[in-house]
Parts: sequence; C-alpha cells; structure tokens
Amino acid sequence: MNSNGPPQLTPAQWASYGESKRLALYISMGVFLVLGNSTFVARIYCQLERLHVLLLEDAFLAFALILANVGIVLNILATTKGLGLHDYRVIAEDDSAIRGESLVRIYELIYVSNNLQAACLASVKIALLFLYRRIFIVNQKWLKVTWWGNLLFVIALFLIAIFFNIFQCSPINWYWMRMYILAGSPVPNEDLGYCSPASRSVIYATLSLNIVSDVALLLLPAISIATLQITMGNKIGLAVVFGFGIM
Repeated sequence: MNSNGPPQLTPAQWASYGESKRLALYISMGVFLVLGNSTFVARIYCQLERLHVLLLEDAFLAFALILANVGIVLNILATTKGLGLHDYRVIAEDDSAIRGESLVRIYELIYVSNNLQAACLASVKIALLFLYRRIFIVNQKWLKVTWWGNLLFVIALFLIAIFFNIFQCSPINWYWMRMYILAGSPVPNEDLGYCSPASRSVIYATLSLNIVSDVALLLLPAISIATLQITMGNKIGLAVVFGFGIM
C-alpha cells in the first residue's frame, strides 16, 4: 500500500465508485483488432489474386494497421491499469509506493496511443487518396489539382496535430507526471512542468479540420462519378458500391 494513506472520497464519488467502462473497452478494442487485421488480410489476398501485385495504397494501409495494432495494445494495457474507471477510483485502489503511479502510467500509455492514432489516420487518408488517383484521375487537370490539394492538406494537418500532441506540455513527460498532483502526491524529483491552456481549443480545431478533410475525401470520388458519361442509375449504383468499398 502506498505511504500516503487512503484518499478521502465525497458522497458523490462513492455513489459512482462502481461505474466501469472497462468491459466495453475490452470488447470494442478486441473487435477492432480482429476486424482491422482480417479485412486487411482479405484485401491483400484479393489484390494478389486479381492483380498479382501490391500497390502503393497497400503500403500505407499496412503502415496504418501496424500503428493501429500497437495503439490498441497500448490501450488494452492502459485498461488493465484502470482506464475506463473514474480517476478517483484508480487513485483509491493504487497500491504503488507513491499514490497516483497507476494513473501516471495510464496517461503515459494514452499519450503514446494518441500520437500513433494521428499517424494512423493520416496514413489511411493518404492510402485512400492514392486509391482515388489510380481509379479516377487520368487527364482531368482539376482532379489532379484537387488531389494534390487534399494530399497536402492531410499532411499539413497531421504535422500540426502531431507537433501539438507531442509538445503540448513542457517538459513532454509533464503530460502524465502531472497526475501525481491530481492524486495528491509529490511529483518525483519535484520536476514541475506546464501544459498549454490552449489544449482543448487546439483539439477542437483539429477535430473540425479532420471533418473538413473527411468531407473533401468523400467529395473527390463523388464528383468524379458524377462526371462519368453513364446513366444516373449506374452512377448511384457505382457510388453505393464504392462507398461500401471505402467502409
């Protein structure tokens, strides 16, 4: 048991003490792990059977899958340490030498996972863009310009997001070390730090820009299909089939 003694909980905290989302986290991460890997293997198998060659988008998807798998494993480890429980429960049940150690480890794993997620999302979007280029972009100049604009936007958004994610606190490890203060424990080595007060605003801005990027990615094939010299019924059918393929 830690040397700080048991924390004092409020009546409201005691009332919600038993709440837990750990089972939901385990199930969802297990489903994502199985579906992500099985669909990728199926895609590669079909690709080799049909084209007998792997394409550039396959490389980006493979990279994204590796990042996603590592991120899921890190989140599973964080869940074993208390992710999915209220912070005060994690602190109360912490049997480390210094109270708050478990919470610190959770936030450390979340920090790494968040950065991997940003890189994974960018890799998936780049893979989709290379797929679009292969299928739709032939000689249309406006499509080429739109494609390059989308690619540069995705890369720029990723660089901005990853830079802020990494350096939002100074020193970097203050992102997780500050949890000692939340637990009412002294920070080891008294190494105090600082996190940007704009963190929430930047997160919301990044999410908004990601939505813009997603819409742009969906519009590119939609506009391309709309310009094809085929009947409206065929256009709708092609859009539905292509949409299911993206999903």
